[in-house]
Amino acid sequence: MGKNLKGKELGKGIRQHKNGKYEARFLSKSGNRIGEYFDTPKQAKEWLDKKRYEDKYGVAVSNPTVSKMTVDDWFEYWIENIVFDLAPNTWCISESAYAASRSFLNKNHNGQIRSQHH
Repeated sequence: MGKNLKGKELGKGIRQHKNGKYEARFLSKSGNRIGEYFDTPKQAKEWLDKKRYEDKYGVAVSNPTVSKMTVDDWFEYWIENIVFDLAPNTWCISESAYAASRSFLNKNHNGQIRSQHH
């Protein structure tokens, strides 16, 4: 856990340097250290969350195509690119669960998914 200059915990992957800047960094799936500097710990945490998500799922959250996807588009992308090797029973369960919640998602979110990492 990183700390700021006063010793307060900032969370895993975030620390404050003597110049006052906050550094956010993590080790990617490929083993590369990814990092960036920020003025505030909030900026560092938001960036870190977004980059970890992108690294884990291979999806650029800031990509305009992804951020404008409908729920249906995202489900299709998820099945084809993220969990493409599902066992047949898992596939049926996933498809059934999605079908059951699709009307709720489309009704309450206008068919748009909204990333928590933007």
